[in-house]
Amino acid sequence: MWHNHKGGGHLGRDKTTRKIQCEYLWPKARPWIEQYVKGCATCQQNKNLMHQSRVSLFKIPVPENAPPFTQIVIDLITGLPKSRGYDTILTIVDHRCSRGVIFLPCSTTITRPQIAQLYYQHVYPWFRLPQKLISNRDPRFTSHFGKALAKELGITWNLSMAYHPQTNGLTERKNQWVEQYLRLITTN
Repeated sequence: MWHNHKGGGHLGRDKTTRKIQCEYLWPKARPWIEQYVKGCATCQQNKNLMHQSRVSLFKIPVPENAPPFTQIVIDLITGLPKSRGYDTILTIVDHRCSRGVIFLPCSTTITRPQIAQLYYQHVYPWFRLPQKLISNRDPRFTSHFGKALAKELGITWNLSMAYHPQTNGLTERKNQWVEQYLRLITTN
């Protein structure tokens, strides 16, 4: 029930153990829970392998006292089944120490002005404008409108290259996490 509950998202060994220990006193629960989680067929089919060797990330220098979401990475997760009119997720990741992420539902047909509007509605009230924006080379991000807007607002814009984990590896991992979570809660 704790691991494979519909809203639980098939938590890993440590999170499942913590949840159970908050409710019950169960000595030596950890080895049993570890075996249970390792044997979960849904996890084996759907979870990403997280213990493969990775390229180390290049640290982009940021002033130490800069607030969160000063440097952001923006990306789109597409190809999702339609739900309430949405089939895409706009991902906005803080590329600094907080590594916070904001997921916003949208449509595949979203345009650059609509992305700017989503940012203005959901991120700007708390974090204001970023100083640096990193995105991939999707036409929605590289349009003349986007470049002109960034220039007028004084935002430095970096474009990442495909399969370049030093620039956008953090965002790709966040995207993998949300895709994995969506697969797990929809397969039950």
